[in-house]
Amino acid sequence: MVQGHLVPDFPVNKIDQKGVYRRDLGSVAELADSIRQLGLLTPIVVTHDGLLLCGKRRLAAVGRLGWQTVPVWIPDKVSKNMRLEALFEDESLRKPLTPLEQAALYEEYRRLYAEQARLRYEATRFTTSRQPGRGAESLPTSVLASVGDGGAESPEPFGLKRMLDDKSRVKAAMAVTGTESHQRMEQILWLEAVAEDAAEDAGVRADAEQALAEIEADGKVSARWQRVQHHQCLNRLDRIAADTGERGDVREAATRLAGEARAQATLAQQLRRSRQGLSYVMRSRSPGCHPEAIRLRLARALEKIQRAEYEGLSRADPVSYGRFADEELWWLLTSYVHGVLEFCERAAKAARDPNQPPVKPLPGDDERFMLLVSLLRTAFEFFQKAYQARKDMLDETT
Repeated sequence: MVQGHLVPDFPVNKIDQKGVYRRDLGSVAELADSIRQLGLLTPIVVTHDGLLLCGKRRLAAVGRLGWQTVPVWIPDKVSKNMRLEALFEDESLRKPLTPLEQAALYEEYRRLYAEQARLRYEATRFTTSRQPGRGAESLPTSVLASVGDGGAESPEPFGLKRMLDDKSRVKAAMAVTGTESHQRMEQILWLEAVAEDAAEDAGVRADAEQALAEIEADGKVSARWQRVQHHQCLNRLDRIAADTGERGDVREAATRLAGEARAQATLAQQLRRSRQGLSYVMRSRSPGCHPEAIRLRLARALEKIQRAEYEGLSRADPVSYGRFADEELWWLLTSYVHGVLEFCERAAKAARDPNQPPVKPLPGDDERFMLLVSLLRTAFEFFQKAYQARKDMLDETT
């Protein structure tokens, strides 16, 4: 038997129901009638500081009867884990928890298990103060002073937090539902967060509230979660498309992708396309995807290539190249020089074309132009010297 003591007249208003997940108490009228006739046969269970452990329906029934005090049993030692288990047993055995009540209890279990996992990891982590077979006090002072508290600590493994979180979710799902699948609980919690988010669109919030009501009625979650997610993605795409402050290409993309999502045959396909579309549009809105930023990145990438080629040609010996290059290498040099010349001709033609829209100059355009001219001159000089050396070598052999 659990050690504790009975308090026959504990004030009802001192019982704290924080963390009690039962929302639907069902009918307490019959229970109240039974208590009126027979009295409270089983005391309500609370902690030393008045937190309710067992008996929410009984507490509601005595409140209905107008009782000011109630007999309670106070166990000597109750951990947070024990309280969760007691609440779950008391509430689920007498009346099954609804899906939303399960989700609330699941979240509390998940947080508890995640904290326990973190504490276990910290307790076993290798540090200067926790070494196998010896304590920090046995290490020389000079060693501890040079190493410090974190110098010899093992780094946290990559992905550890996610792994611990995943295990905590599985354990919490097992505790509440008896299965390892936590996705259903996470989906309900997401819907509740959307329904309570004041910054969310009113229509999306109303859809989330409706989905929660439907889930509470029949317990089916997945399709309603997909529906609200799709609604949320479409709403954001539509708002971007209607925002006159957005760039034209971004608004056009949002309109097109929202239409493609709506045209899909099934809800799952619609959600997949709307999520992909929103992800694309959000990336397009970033400063790095602005047309000017893209132009600048391309210009700098081309400059890097041209600079490397210029430096390579400047260091190479054209005479040695001309005398010892085989047919393939000679063909590569000839093709390269023709390619540089063609690039310069096409660039000059585009710059003089009156049908091309005006383009704002980029920072460093003058320097990049001079680099291109220098590359063209160096390439021709290299080719001329290599050609002359190759011709001289052929004349010598004949």
